[in-house]
Formats: sequence, structure tokens, C-alpha cells
Amino acid sequence: LRAVLDRAMTGAVPASSPPLADALLVVEKVRLLLDRAAGIKTPVAALRATAKRLAGPEGAQRARLIRLFRLSGPEADALDCAVAVAVEPALGSRIAEVQGQPGRFLPTMVALRLIFGHGADPMPRSGSPLLTWHLVRLIATRSGEPPMIEADPAIVEWFFGLPSLGGLEGVSVTPAGTAEPLPEWDVASAAVRIRKVRERGAQTVRVMVSGADGSGRSGLAAAVARAAGMRPLQVVTAVEPPLSTEAAVRVQRLMLLMPESAPLWRGDPRLWPPAAMLAPLQFVTLEAGEDLPRIDGVVDLHLPVPPLSPDTRDRLAQALLPAAVAAAVSPLGAPRLSDLTDAATLGIGDAEAFRALLDQRTRERVKGVGQIVQTRFGWDDLILPAPVMGLLRAIEAEARARDALLADPERRRLFEGTAALTALFAGPPGTGKSMAGQVVAAALKLDLLVIDTGAISSKFIGDTAKHLTNAFDVAREANCAIMFEEADGLFARRVETDSVNARHANADTGHLLQLVESHRHLVMLSTNRRANIDPAFLRRLRFIVEFPLPDLPERIVLWTRMLVALGVPDEAVAALTAPVAAAHSLSAAQIKSAALTAAFQAGAEGKAISPDHLQVGIRREQAKDGRIGEIVPPGQAAALSARRALG
Repeated sequence: LRAVLDRAMTGAVPASSPPLADALLVVEKVRLLLDRAAGIKTPVAALRATAKRLAGPEGAQRARLIRLFRLSGPEADALDCAVAVAVEPALGSRIAEVQGQPGRFLPTMVALRLIFGHGADPMPRSGSPLLTWHLVRLIATRSGEPPMIEADPAIVEWFFGLPSLGGLEGVSVTPAGTAEPLPEWDVASAAVRIRKVRERGAQTVRVMVSGADGSGRSGLAAAVARAAGMRPLQVVTAVEPPLSTEAAVRVQRLMLLMPESAPLWRGDPRLWPPAAMLAPLQFVTLEAGEDLPRIDGVVDLHLPVPPLSPDTRDRLAQALLPAAVAAAVSPLGAPRLSDLTDAATLGIGDAEAFRALLDQRTRERVKGVGQIVQTRFGWDDLILPAPVMGLLRAIEAEARARDALLADPERRRLFEGTAALTALFAGPPGTGKSMAGQVVAAALKLDLLVIDTGAISSKFIGDTAKHLTNAFDVAREANCAIMFEEADGLFARRVETDSVNARHANADTGHLLQLVESHRHLVMLSTNRRANIDPAFLRRLRFIVEFPLPDLPERIVLWTRMLVALGVPDEAVAALTAPVAAAHSLSAAQIKSAALTAAFQAGAEGKAISPDHLQVGIRREQAKDGRIGEIVPPGQAAALSARRALG
């Protein structure tokens, strides 16, 4: 029987499968009783012989079903009659003749009374296991006539020894995967917990396996189920329409019919039958922090999926992927278990294609929260004072060493809250704060999630906190570094007034501080107004990096790089850059924009970039700051300067 069940769940039924006896014996039983009801002489010995065979090994399938669902004798007869008609449709016309209702080929209570000698009580009556477990359904016809009884298709298949969900749409049940448990999964301890709870008399144990999608929740659940002596079956249901109560009952019914089977639900099926109608062991995979509503009589066990260690992740990558792809896996922004297995299944053979797969999945995860910034810069692109570069390098080094340092339990106990990797980038606009965030994230091989503060903030009380929690959940699941631009809008000083809105704004700020401190990866904030940031938050930051306007040597390097990139010959660069770098204190962004403006002006005139073109770009940038009121065309800059000098 075990071999038949194992093969039947995959759709491959062995040619030697024996259990046709139950179905054929039920047909024989009903045929003999129909003969007797029709006045045909029926040997009593034949009836007794059929009943004896049904009560023996040949009727094991039927007997198990009757025992599990506690069917009475009349209820078992009603089920036998409905199954017999489904197996042998020719019996339908004889049943219609016996109950005196031509065209009604399914049995009614009238047929049951005449064929089996049942009394006048309705069968099946309300509350009968036949109806509660959906073993049969009642088909109403004309008013005043008894309903017809039809066997559930899956129950008919069970009489043939084939467990199934026949006729049920939107639900699939398949054997769970058999992958080897990972070292971080303490499967044995979880199985012992389940066994002890069941030994103490728990009717049903529901194990909630929580973690990010793709973290290995189903694999962990399946491994624990097998260690507990059960056979895990993956149950997948359609999202829309949601699972009905009948469908939920029929899934539980299948688990009870199949020896030592446990369902693995992907997400909460939402409609749970009472504890008395649940299989003894249930597994549900949930998102981290998600929970299920309580059910009286059900004991819930929580089993979070532990994060993979770097060694385990590296071994998996090396075992599943080509060496070039495995080498591209970051020690910090590690892909999920499903990313590695899917890449192996897709046959991805180069690091670029693997990165594209991860980028696509990350974009899907962060939709509606912010955007993933494609990093185009490296350390050499940053032109900053040495102390600023030193702090940025220190952030990278601390990010790499953090997990190893906190691996010791005592260190983690003392420093985990303090060691949250947070950095504030403060300074005037255009000084490189956003670029620095991209460079640090790229150095750590992390995606950078730039939070949309406009989408996060809400005028409705409580919504901002929900949006913030969702943003950090998404960043955690997607293995992203986070950057809040214009962070003073979210991390502003707390309001001292006692209004309801002020209290909730302060609560949102406190909630945000907790989220920042508990985030696994780097959290960066940039602001042009450091003075507006809540001092309580500043004290909790690991790094505060001040980005000043570039000094003369840095301005010369910036102008030189921009002009070289725009095609200015090397011999002409020095003559162009030295005067403008010395005369104008501009930010890096202003220098870049001014150089680009000069290139467009020169191109429009068909000339090489000249000092006059640079002056046009510079004055345009100054005008944005309100420092001058006019833009001087090329060729007029010198004349205007002379006129101003003469008064």
C-alpha cells in the first residue's frame, strides 16, 4: 500500500497495484441487494461471502475510511451505494427503477430504505460525517422530493486505492522535496519538540516555519517532518479565489486517509477547519514576523529559518554554480537559497547573467517602497578630503568584519544594539553624498535601496510606521543597503507640543530608530541640514561624515577629470582648469554641470571649449544659487568685467 500511495501522488500507478477489490466488492454488494429488492432470487450465501470479503484484507481501503470518519452502518451503506453507481453507471437505471423515479439514477433515501432496509429517517441527516467531510454531496431536484446522493470523485478513487483531490480546482498536492538538510537547520531538536508535544496529548500540532521567501522554509519543514516520522506533502493553493472551507476540509481528509502524512502549506490557507478535523501534524511557511490566528485544541510551534553561514553559502554556490558565478557571490549581500538553486536549474554560467537574475528579483521585492540604484561609480571616482575618504573606508571595513565580530554570543549580547551599521552623510548639496553611498554599497556588493520618503510619509496616523516597517522588511529580504536622502524629513527633531499628531510623529521617529538599529546591513542617511536631525538619533549613529565643498586642489582634479572626459586635449586642460578652479568655489556637482554646459555651448558654435564657455557654465550654476542675475554669452565676459572694473 505504501508503494501504491507513493507512486500515486506523482501520477505513476504501478501496473501491479492490487486494490481494485474494494471498489469491485462494493459494486457486487449493491448489485446483489438490488436483485433482492427487485424480487430476483439472491443466494444468501453470496451476500454473506461478499460481506466477509469486504470485512477482510480485500476491503482494507473501505474499512480505513469508515473507521477514520466514524461512519455508522447506514452511513457506510449510503456511501457504498453512491460509490457503486459511480464505478458501475449501469446500476443507475436499476436504482431509478427500484425507487420508482425514472431518470433519477443516483440513490435517494427511498432507494436506501428499499435496498438496505433502512428506516424512514433521512439519510444522510444533517451533521452526518458523510456531509461534514464531504464524502458525498446532496443534489436537490424538484421541491418535495428527497435529494440524490453523489459520491465525491476523490472518494471513488480512494476505493480504487488512489489517494487524490479529484474534482478540486485551485489546489495541488505533491511530494515535498528531499534535499539534504543544511548545517544551520537543527532538524533533530525540532523533531524532538514535536514528538514531545504530541506525546503530551496534543490533538494537532501546527508548526509555523517563518523566514523570507526563498530562504529554504519548505526544505526545512520537509526535513523536520521526515525526522518526526511523517511524510511531507506540499500543498499549493491559488491566491484568488481563496481556498474554500470545503477545499480545506478535503485536503485534511486526504492527509488523514494517507498514512503518516503531513501537509506543508505555502502561506496561511486562511480557512482552517476545527481541531477535530485536522491531520495530527501541519506545517505552514510564513513571512518573518507573520503569525496565524489561534485554533482551540491546536498547539502552535514556531520555527524560524536560521540565516546561512558564509561557509554554507559558499559551499552551496560552489556545488551548484560554475566557479566564475560562485566567485561573484558577495559575503554580505548573499543571494537566497532559492536564487542559487534557480540559477543552477536555469544553467546560468556567467557572473553577469547571475547578477541580472538577482537584480530582477530585487526590483520585484522593492516595488512601491523605493528604487534600486544601479551603481556606476568606484572609489577612484570620489574626489574628497583624506579624512572623509578614511571614514568611508572605515564603514566598508566595519561592514565586512561585523558578522565575524558579533559571532561570539557574549559580544553579540553586549554590542549588538550599539554595533548597528549606520552613517549620516551631511554637507551642502552636490558634495558627493549620494555617490559615496553608491560607492560603499558597490564595494560591499550590496544593492542600494534608496527609500522614497514621499511614499513612506503619510498624514494618516499610524500609516508612516507601517510603511517604514514594510520598507525595512523589503530591504532585509532583498539583502540591500538602505539610503534615506533628505533624511531630515524623517529624522527631524521631536516635537515638544502635546497634540495628538505631535505624539504620533514622535512615536514614528522612535519606531524608525528601532528599525535602523535592528537592520542587518548598512543604513545611510544624507542631509543638507544636519542641525534639523534629532540629537537622540545622532548619538546612536556609528558614523557621521561631513562632506565639505571641495578645496582648490580637489577642484582642480574635478575640473581636469570633467574636461578630459569631454574630449579636451591634455595640453589644454591645465590652462583651462587652473583659473576657474582658483576663482570659483563650486561643489563637485556644479563643476560637472558647468563643464557639460560648456561642452554643449562649444558644440553649438563648432568650437573647442574655451574659458568663455566655462564662464557660461559657471555663471549658470551660480544663478541657480541666486548669486548672480544674468548669464553672459561667450565673447562678452571679458568686456563685462572691464566695464565693471571702470565703474
